[in-house]
Amino acid sequence: MIGAIKIKDGLFIGDSFAAQDQEFVVANKVTHIVNCAGKQVPNHWEGRGVVYLTFQWMDLENQTIFDAKDTTTKAIFDFIENAIKKYESVLVHSVRGQSRSSSVLAAYFMRKYRWSMLKTLEFLNSRRPDLEIRGTFIQQLQQFEQ
Repeated sequence: MIGAIKIKDGLFIGDSFAAQDQEFVVANKVTHIVNCAGKQVPNHWEGRGVVYLTFQWMDLENQTIFDAKDTTTKAIFDFIENAIKKYESVLVHSVRGQSRSSSVLAAYFMRKYRWSMLKTLEFLNSRRPDLEIRGTFIQQLQQFEQ
């Protein structure tokens, strides 16, 4: 994937190219960005009116995305919900938009709609067919589901 894909109204998943694409950001009224790869992708629009929630995650087997206290998922959920309630758009991105950002969106949908992990991944796969969520992130989503 190069760019962004609409997951639902006001919510997009993307890669590092989408994160820097002024035409995409302006055309889709993106005011909030969840950067899941802060060590690799700079917050390009910071200081230009875009609000960021940045995580310094790497796409590695030993990377913890979801903590046991549910702090991360709550922060992500609140960040996305606050933007959507104001009819603003959110881009969730990582480097390739396939693993970290997909995991974040999975947790968001599981929390918002109380969907199972399987249903959530099927939904995301229908929107973004080339998901490649790392096995350890799937395990973390399974723990989050319980």
